[in-house]
Amino acid sequence: MKLAEALDKALAADPPQHSKAVSLLEQMLAHPEAEDAYDVPQLLGLLAQCYTAMGHFKAAIKTVKRMLARRLDGQPDGRHLIAEILVKAGRVDEAEKLYMKIAGDAAPGDAAVHEAAGWAYHSVGDAPKALYWATAGLEVALRGGDPGRRVERLAALREKLIDTLGVDPDDLQARAGRFLADDQAGLHEAKRRKGRAVSAKKKPRVHGWFAVRVQLVGGGDMGRLSSGPGRVFLVGPEHTLKDLAVAIDLAFARWDLAHMHEFRFPDGRCYGIPDDEPGGPLFGGEPTIDYERHRVGAVVRQGEDFIYVFDFGADWQHRCQVTRDGLNPEEVAGIVPRNPVPIWGWGSMPDQYGRRWEGDTGEGEGEDDDDESEDDR
Repeated sequence: MKLAEALDKALAADPPQHSKAVSLLEQMLAHPEAEDAYDVPQLLGLLAQCYTAMGHFKAAIKTVKRMLARRLDGQPDGRHLIAEILVKAGRVDEAEKLYMKIAGDAAPGDAAVHEAAGWAYHSVGDAPKALYWATAGLEVALRGGDPGRRVERLAALREKLIDTLGVDPDDLQARAGRFLADDQAGLHEAKRRKGRAVSAKKKPRVHGWFAVRVQLVGGGDMGRLSSGPGRVFLVGPEHTLKDLAVAIDLAFARWDLAHMHEFRFPDGRCYGIPDDEPGGPLFGGEPTIDYERHRVGAVVRQGEDFIYVFDFGADWQHRCQVTRDGLNPEEVAGIVPRNPVPIWGWGSMPDQYGRRWEGDTGEGEGEDDDDESEDDR
């Protein structure tokens, strides 16, 4: 069994097999071609999560530091990951000092550390501290115009904490509700664009039916691909990100669908199967947004690149981009499809486990010609 496949099964087990996952991750990181075969920072992030779950906090912090040392300039501040581990280790005073330091270093309007701290304290049942950080973060986000698109998540966290503590909803929750209503109507987007240079304007939203170009750019044992196979999908105004994920997996010949998957955007948003805690150390500790409740057309913009990842162990990555909108589905596809459908494509799809025939284990052995199947007899 391949290491990536074994890792995915260990993490997907109920309960997760963290000890086995640690062994597999260490083997993958020690592989002489790890840099080409795997996303090393992602593996380090998973390793830190496993150590944390096992209570090996010192090893988890050391692993996070290894991961952060590999981050490029311009990537989000990852020190809050260490603070989160300190919270789970019960070293709250150290965590608070680090959270405060990160908040002091953050750009105006950046509530990333507040959100991370809120979720970290929530995960250990410290509702008062979680509410403090969620409140501070919501104030920062609202005051700064929400450049990180965090108001919705912070307001949802505060609502949960307010209910837990038996506190009455306050004016801040009402302000957040009005802000989100304005955002949905496109009002505050116009305010944020006011005064910006033309070159800094955001790409326009999509309208009606549109085309999404999806190309495989790496995963499994294939490493990074410069000209991988791809498909162009026709997507409707009511189709959700979950609908698109299902369509991509079908078109890319996935047959074992019991794997984690999500859409990742440049600003740190992740859409997939939702959870109640932050999505993990790989993507700024933000919670995963429910992809079944968000329409593709309401999330993406024309020309914007985003990534679809299937199977976090094998790390099948797909580059996605809206190429056209305002399409007539009957002219393009001959029907009005109920789900997103491919309307163009190129290249051969690799098997998700690298298997080439029915009896292939994916380990690279030669086919045994003497081992006939029952259908061949």
